[in-house]
Amino acid sequence: MSRSAAAMRALPMTFVVYAVEACLALLIALPLGLELLDDGRASFASALGRAAWLDRVAELLPALRLQSTSWLLHGALLLLVSPWLQMAWLHALAQPSGLGQALAVGAQRYLRAWLVTVWVLLLTALASAPFLLAASVLDNLLREGDARLHDLLLAAACLPLLLVWWAAHVLHDLARARALSAGAWAAVSGSLRLAVRPRAQLPAVLFAILALAVHGAAWLLVGRGTLDSRVPALAVWQLSCLLGLFLRSCWLACALACALACAQLSPTFRDEYE
Repeated sequence: MSRSAAAMRALPMTFVVYAVEACLALLIALPLGLELLDDGRASFASALGRAAWLDRVAELLPALRLQSTSWLLHGALLLLVSPWLQMAWLHALAQPSGLGQALAVGAQRYLRAWLVTVWVLLLTALASAPFLLAASVLDNLLREGDARLHDLLLAAACLPLLLVWWAAHVLHDLARARALSAGAWAAVSGSLRLAVRPRAQLPAVLFAILALAVHGAAWLLVGRGTLDSRVPALAVWQLSCLLGLFLRSCWLACALACALACAQLSPTFRDEYE
């Protein structure tokens, strides 16, 4: 089955992921939103109103401190439920199944998904260590020299970290795809070479660029005041979030296809998910 067909088949699970993320975001954003609801919409419409908000920053500090705690709680909740949702999502992409079955499989693979994350984090830390060490040495050597040269060399030393972290992101998705049937370490070790090959990197980059384009278009429509009413603006934001998740499901379908095509893949996985 093609990647797009698998993504369409898994649309109910994609919508569940969207609904969970939207509900968590609503619960976290609601207190501050209610605090700003009285006159925020009108005052932000003009330069004078935006300047008046600067005078209210001190009054909003308690609400902002509470909101920072809420954001931490939001991140913790997402961290807790994301392995379950991703494994359920991958199962729905891998074969026809109902929502209940997909969520049940996700719950069964929950600890394995966490172990995959731990292994990927450890490997990422090991791969990042030489570049962080080089940055630390450069910082010590050039601390008394030209500040601009210091910053440029530090940026150059840290630039490969972006490639390391991107490869870790691709490895994480590939390993979790293989973790549907394989053990955590077997899934990670079996996906190491695949994570840097074009057959995995190209679709990952493509769908990431498409998702950024979707969110960027939504920002241009809403952030620049193209839409006059709040309801269309909210609809555009939510549609962009849903489309972004659909594009991510297309990439996860590609990750599953890469896992199926891997030469070291176990026959059990092929029999169950091919």
